[in-house]
Amino acid sequence: MKRIRLFILISCLFAGFASAQDNYIGLSMGGSIPMGDYASTTEANKTGYAESGFSLNFQGNYYFMKFLGVGGTATFGMNGTAEEELKTDWITYLENLHDVTIPDDANVRFITSQWTYVNLFAGPVLSFPFGRLSLELKAQGGMSVITPPERNIYITYTNVEITSNSAGHNVAFGYLLGAGLQFKPSEMYGFRLGADYFASEAKLNLEDKIDDGTGEGEIVSAVWEMPVRAYHITLGISYFF
Repeated sequence: MKRIRLFILISCLFAGFASAQDNYIGLSMGGSIPMGDYASTTEANKTGYAESGFSLNFQGNYYFMKFLGVGGTATFGMNGTAEEELKTDWITYLENLHDVTIPDDANVRFITSQWTYVNLFAGPVLSFPFGRLSLELKAQGGMSVITPPERNIYITYTNVEITSNSAGHNVAFGYLLGAGLQFKPSEMYGFRLGADYFASEAKLNLEDKIDDGTGEGEIVSAVWEMPVRAYHITLGISYFF
């Protein structure tokens, strides 16, 4: 009886390997839609002011059983910044920080850039074939290299000069939860529609300074932590091997 059970188990394993799906590599691109506090425009020191942007994904799956495999994803993402909202809230933040009132006719120069990130993720993938179509589900984690936008502001009025500079470039843990629909019209090539949820954390190094004309400027330094959350909706091509 034990031998029969062992034979059945081995047969099932071989059947799984024998009917393994085709491995593939693929390139896709699409939109990066910021979510939650990353997209919020409420507090200059807590939210990201991120706008919709662009995502470029290079992914590959290797299946060692019929439904189960391992996958990797390399992602470049970019999100713009809600510049006018951030400028207004940044001025309010500086007024509260330095306990001053900045007049409406003050000379204000504000410079900002965009969010960028590069992800290198790996993890398990499930795939369910339906003829030429297959549905993929994946959960991956790894390294995110995040560059927050520069936030530089220069304010002058009467004898007062206020400067605020922030930037950052950090490596953090990130993860991705995703689904994909693969269409395989030929033995070698196919098309893939993907929807992924990406999450990580970013740090901004901040330095504020106010000089009221006395020659002794007050400098305030801080490190801000902000969540980075986005949906990636992509369309691309796959090569099977």
